[in-house]
Amino acid sequence: MIRLVALLAFLIGWSSVAQAGEVILDDAHEAVRVGAAMEIAYDPGASFGFAEVQGGALAFAPAPREVPSFGYREGVEWARFTVTDRRASPSDLVLEQGQGVADLVEVAVVDGSGALHVVGRAGDHVPQAERAFPRHRFPAVRIAAGARTIYVRLESRASHQLAYELYTVRSFEEHAWADATLQWLYFGGLALIGVFSAFVAIATRSATYGRYVGFLALYMLFQAAFGGQLAIFVDAAPPHALDWCVVVAMALTSGAAAAFGSHFLRLEEKRPREALALRFIVVASAAVPALGVVLPIGACMKGNIAVGLLGIVVVLWAAVALAARGDRSARLYLLAWGALIGGTALNGLRVIGAVPTNAFTTNAQQLGSLAEFVLLSFALADQIRALQEEIIAQGHRALASANEALAARELAMHELEERRRLQGELDTATHQLAQAENMATLGMLMAGIAHDLRNPLNYVQNAAEQLKATVPDLRSASDSRREEAVAVVEQVSEWVETGAHAMDAISLAMRNQARPGGGDHDEVRVADVVREALVLCRSRTKLAELEVQVSDGLVRLDATGLGQLVMNLVSNAADALAEHRHAASARAPRILVRAFFDANRFALEVHDSGPGVPDDLRTRILEPFFTTKPRGQGTGLGLAIVQRVIREHGGTLRVDRSTLLGGALFVAQWARAEV
Repeated sequence: MIRLVALLAFLIGWSSVAQAGEVILDDAHEAVRVGAAMEIAYDPGASFGFAEVQGGALAFAPAPREVPSFGYREGVEWARFTVTDRRASPSDLVLEQGQGVADLVEVAVVDGSGALHVVGRAGDHVPQAERAFPRHRFPAVRIAAGARTIYVRLESRASHQLAYELYTVRSFEEHAWADATLQWLYFGGLALIGVFSAFVAIATRSATYGRYVGFLALYMLFQAAFGGQLAIFVDAAPPHALDWCVVVAMALTSGAAAAFGSHFLRLEEKRPREALALRFIVVASAAVPALGVVLPIGACMKGNIAVGLLGIVVVLWAAVALAARGDRSARLYLLAWGALIGGTALNGLRVIGAVPTNAFTTNAQQLGSLAEFVLLSFALADQIRALQEEIIAQGHRALASANEALAARELAMHELEERRRLQGELDTATHQLAQAENMATLGMLMAGIAHDLRNPLNYVQNAAEQLKATVPDLRSASDSRREEAVAVVEQVSEWVETGAHAMDAISLAMRNQARPGGGDHDEVRVADVVREALVLCRSRTKLAELEVQVSDGLVRLDATGLGQLVMNLVSNAADALAEHRHAASARAPRILVRAFFDANRFALEVHDSGPGVPDDLRTRILEPFFTTKPRGQGTGLGLAIVQRVIREHGGTLRVDRSTLLGGALFVAQWARAEV
């Protein structure tokens, strides 16, 4: 109960009874601050001892404020003050340096007789066996009752302050218990937050929580090194070892804070320039301690502070910009940093004497940092909740999209089946239309074919009349006359044979071209197929000079399709020549048909001496039902059939100008299927 009351009194604060130039102790106050009564001096070369200083080797001056601060500088700080003990029963006292880490603190007292006595040593570089209070986090020296003037010699290359308190032994123990309780609560609270956050990071696999745990752990290490807690567990650390712990811990903490802030605020996607700047700051934070090889520890610490402040400025600037746009995470982040900045500012005001020095102001920075991490935990939880809601909303949207996609897929499958059915009907109709076009082409050729059949029929008719006239002569003729009649019969037989062969060729060609083309590829002789097709076109090409250059080779292809190809291309050439024959610039009508094998390809060329195909029509003439012929004279399916045949053979059709005859050139070619 007594300790609890002491803790409450320590938190509320105490009153110093220090007068100008002296510290007065009475029974009403068992703990006083000595800052107002303190005189200070500086020995930059650490050249003097207690006796020399007492003899006037250094000039002392009143302290400029209650807690003088000197930052990082070499040499020795000196302080002295006078004690007036008005207690009814004087007892031993305890002098504690209540702020900062000290390498070495030595205390000497001058008693009532004027004699100087060195009474104690403390600090990070003093073995614990030589310390009067080895487990206390700040240097504390026990002073026997009756001291009149106290001299303090302090060595420290860390950032240090001359914050001295004078206690009775009992009040010091109560103060130590209160301070230890506060530190346990502080570090315990941070550790509890860290453990909880670590479990959350493992459970959620959140990279942001992982960075937060790392930032918190490094910050605890920095606070333990800077506040002196780490020195409790180190017995007489080597010179500057704890100072370098502070430097390294601060550097790592600065880098971790920058990395966490960038990831928490998602600056990579929201503020890429600030995210890039923070990357450089993280690298610089890690590089600053390495400069200790060539720079003194004070310069490294100043570099750390500069890099850390720059990182804070950048991340807070980005957070302010995001908060202004309504970003909830940025607002919570600013609130957390506000707690830390407020606590740090309050502690700074205490140092310069702008606010009273008490337990609250002394520990304001720690309380602010604790509040910061509590608020950051809430901010992280809020961000995780928001992300979960966003993921759930995305899941609902994805499910809706999946349902829509499924419905669309079913519709597409239905449309695909319908398209396949229509495609089948279209293929059938196309095949029937092509066959009808082929029959129409044969129909248009019938007049010419009938004319072509008249000549062989004349042979047969004349032969029949000649036979009728010759048979009576054979019955009554003499032997010499009979020989003449036999000769006539032989000649008539030749006529009949010639006419029969001609009619057979025409009949065979008509039968071959009239049958449906099933796309079967058979072994054929190209020359036979081309000449057979030209037989049917003879009436269309009789006005032109027809030249045929066909390789006499075997190839595997659709003979009916090739015949249709030749017949349509040659007929088109003949029609073009017929339309152009009255033009003044018309050349002698000529058609050249070439069929040959080029390496592994088969090519068919049809040249004519007509006007050629204009450039703007070379694509359109290949469209079904497009024709340049007068109305009623063309269906526009001839070249469509040509394309179908070529496509079935896996080939191409090219329309160009003939360099041989000057007119149109149609080139069909495809890979040769070897026999």
